[in-house]
Amino acid sequence: MSGRLSYLVIALAIAGLAGPVLAADVGKGSILFEEWFDSSITSLATLQSYQDYPDNPHKSYWATSWDRPDGSEDYWGCRSRGYLYPPQTGDYTFWVASDDNSIVWLSTDDTPANRVEICAVDGWMDYQNFTGTTGSPGTRFKSAAIPLTAGKRYYVETIMFDGTSGGTISVAWGGPGIGTGPVVVAGKYLAPWIRDPEPMLGA
Repeated sequence: MSGRLSYLVIALAIAGLAGPVLAADVGKGSILFEEWFDSSITSLATLQSYQDYPDNPHKSYWATSWDRPDGSEDYWGCRSRGYLYPPQTGDYTFWVASDDNSIVWLSTDDTPANRVEICAVDGWMDYQNFTGTTGSPGTRFKSAAIPLTAGKRYYVETIMFDGTSGGTISVAWGGPGIGTGPVVVAGKYLAPWIRDPEPMLGA
């Protein structure tokens, strides 16, 4: 049995021991990040048209919060995908801080096809500067208030690219059970989209 297949079998077995769970609950406590590295990646558009995007990431892993700090790479892009579990019913606000451009989507349910853009960075901003007081982030880095229901899971996704001089993306929120925010979304409110978290394509 391959290492990747055995990993998924073990994860599903553990989930089974804990009782019936939805497939999205596997890996709960983290979110999937997928990354691509190439000098041709100079914008969100070139990332999305890149030959290995979206099915062949050069690197993938599960992060324990919705945050990707600087790793000193240049000309690369990333996508994060998973599910969000609001702790209480009510209105939530989201923020994104990234260098360079980014988009955040939230679905009306756990279906990717129902995702809608809720916030974005049109230029860049410093790491976790959710006030937008540095760089040139534009005006869309904070969402409107969005009603969410406790006990439901919501599909979430981001995309981001970086040219030079550091690349980061962080998503924060505020709302019932969280506080006014912005607070980086912690892993306990997330579960990853299921893709093997081991590095791919030798990255």
